[in-house]
Amino acid sequence: MPIDSITYTCLVIGIMRAGYILFPISPRNSPVAIAHLLVRTGSNHLFVSPDNANQSLSTAAVGSIKDNFSVKVHDTPDFETLFSSMDTLNEGHSRPAPKRRPDDIAAIYHSSGESYWLLSW
Repeated sequence: MPIDSITYTCLVIGIMRAGYILFPISPRNSPVAIAHLLVRTGSNHLFVSPDNANQSLSTAAVGSIKDNFSVKVHDTPDFETLFSSMDTLNEGHSRPAPKRRPDDIAAIYHSSGESYWLLSW
């Protein structure tokens, strides 16, 4: 089953809060296109929902990458995993958000072709 919208939103916000650059990739891209986007942006981590279609797509995309570039594939967390320990959230498990400048990149968005949009803080 694909990731639900609440879990997806929390994952997106969590990635950016942790200081990483978000780059959501549409599963409507081909495996070759996804591989190209991962290499072109230097993306080393890929979160994939557990449904068979997206798992197959990511396996094909990552499998087609060459040139000593590696991508670690992670299953997206499910709602229950993210929110099962709500009572322990205030026990010091979070870290402060990294300092950012207004021109730091927060997210990269891609449309068809070579169009990229950079979202800054």
